[in-house]
Amino acid sequence: MRLRYPAHPPRRTNARTLTTACTAAIVTALTASTLMHTASAQEDGPADQTTEGITDTANLLDRASEGTSDAPEPTNRFLVSYHPSASNTPEAREGTMTQALEEIGAEPEASELRETATGATVFETSEELSPEQSEELLAQLRDDDSVEYAEIDAIFTIAQDAPAEDRDQEASPAAAPPNDTHFPRQWALTERQGINVLPAWDVTRGQGQTVAVIDSGIAPHRDLDANVTGGYDFISDSSRARDGDGRDSDPTDEGDWITAGQCGNNQPADSSWHGTHVAGTVAAVAGNNEGIAGVAPDSTIVPLRVLGACGGYLSDITDAVVWAAGGTVRGAPANQNVADVINMSLGGSGQCSATYQRAIDLAVNRGSVVVVAAGNENQDASLVQPASCNNTVTVGAVDANGARAPYSNYGSAVDVWAPGGNTATGQGVLSTIDTGRTTRAGAGYGNYQGTSMAAPHVAGVAALVTAANPGISTAELTSRITQNTNARNVIQAPAAVGVGTNPGEPVDPVDPEEPVDPVDPVDPVDPEEPPVDDAETAALVDATNRARASAGLPPLAARPELTRLAQDWAQTMSQRNQLVHRPDLREHTTAEYAVSENILMTRGRATSAEDMVRMWMNSPGHRANILDRNARWIGVGIAESANGTTYAVQNFGVARR
Repeated sequence: MRLRYPAHPPRRTNARTLTTACTAAIVTALTASTLMHTASAQEDGPADQTTEGITDTANLLDRASEGTSDAPEPTNRFLVSYHPSASNTPEAREGTMTQALEEIGAEPEASELRETATGATVFETSEELSPEQSEELLAQLRDDDSVEYAEIDAIFTIAQDAPAEDRDQEASPAAAPPNDTHFPRQWALTERQGINVLPAWDVTRGQGQTVAVIDSGIAPHRDLDANVTGGYDFISDSSRARDGDGRDSDPTDEGDWITAGQCGNNQPADSSWHGTHVAGTVAAVAGNNEGIAGVAPDSTIVPLRVLGACGGYLSDITDAVVWAAGGTVRGAPANQNVADVINMSLGGSGQCSATYQRAIDLAVNRGSVVVVAAGNENQDASLVQPASCNNTVTVGAVDANGARAPYSNYGSAVDVWAPGGNTATGQGVLSTIDTGRTTRAGAGYGNYQGTSMAAPHVAGVAALVTAANPGISTAELTSRITQNTNARNVIQAPAAVGVGTNPGEPVDPVDPEEPVDPVDPVDPVDPEEPPVDDAETAALVDATNRARASAGLPPLAARPELTRLAQDWAQTMSQRNQLVHRPDLREHTTAEYAVSENILMTRGRATSAEDMVRMWMNSPGHRANILDRNARWIGVGIAESANGTTYAVQNFGVARR
């Protein structure tokens, strides 16, 4: 995906070039301050709408059309995760990378930059490798017994659609709307196909809840500042950060404009202020007689900056995910504002990477709900990440008529739909931005479109639900925000919070003359009789449950379909003689549970079940799966290859409700 996904296919690279999930057809910038450029368009709005200072931003050019290539690009950054049983020292890690480079005949030297919060090591080569060399290097690394997985440290980049004309929008019929001057333009909050937020505000406006916005950072804005606290700049590359250093405690957006020829684009583009727009949708101040209102206007935003000039690295983004949830990131201070909800309006091509999945699992295991954009390529969302990752709430976009927006991704990976807008019909999503073309110039407002805009509507509703239901579990919160929708599966704030019923969903009354026959209950799986037929796999289930018991967690019940899934994949790895995560794991997720997976390889010695679990517990991502509080069921599989290598699999069923 992209920070503002384009409505046409993204430019792809060997690094699975990552792009953000907002089409960001930036139509207009509404501002009450003096602009750096001359206003060239005006509009006639309803009498109760402020129209002064509406600015045409027609110079915002498409960053992903002419002059860009679908061909893979060179790269010099790689992520390598080492097997839990490997000798995991800096010398050993560097030796593995050096040997792999020598095997493919590449001359550049590799240096270790740091270890990510997910346990992977970031390597940088002294020169860029061609796409072909990169593939060869990854293949060599994956064949190494000490390596669990290897992938390119992919880059998130900006993509903007060509702007469209802004049109007036009628005020939404609603009882006692706030006095914010542009609230009548916020169809997404009140119209029939919006989220219908006003009745939910009778119960809560999100007070006490924290939403982390992992994005381009945040610009100062008088309609947002009161609801912003803390945050961190996770951009490790100072050239992308534009603030003169690498990571620091200041998440201020320094602008992501590009010049012609920069980042592989032939055309220049202005700064997007994307993170500010997303944050405003979640928590812009309501009732201050100015601008707009956020979905959860009393909640708190924690901005995490991961995208700068020419984007940002996957390793930085996943560190931000872990930190947002209160996890430890080496070199960063402890997060004093742990997120109840994490919003990720970004993404990239390809199925969920191991690094992404580990970070998300760690965050969810710590109690955060991760809301992600489905992407804007008008394709199946299972083909992009993090929309295809497990343990996320993936959000597709609808227009003001409740129809799927023409750019929005779709498919079984999409969990819920929300307003994303369609500027072609004059109904984008209005939110906070800065008015500067490159650097900051002052507070304003802009209409964007995209699944980037849909996701923060859901994140805001999640904040309302957690505020109204203290102590709600992650599984129950996920259920609330994915199941309380209208007839078009658009999230409805009142029903999610627990107020009234969903609009647009007539329920046929039960005919008292024709009662429905009761359905016989289904016999549950007996946890006392696990469906394993040999002592080796039974011992692995028992060792896993002992590890959970040591952490004060209940045992997992063995489940037949998870056992078959685990045994099948253990056998497949043994036949291939390769350690690799199952690519179709998400397809085995059901309405009852999501599936997470641990895999392990040992060679040259007998390994007990206790040893296997001990190795998994020594790795952050694996340990997070074993100790997931929402896990209820387990299936395990063990197989041996022809050369005596043992492959083991744990599959966990994580309850959805």
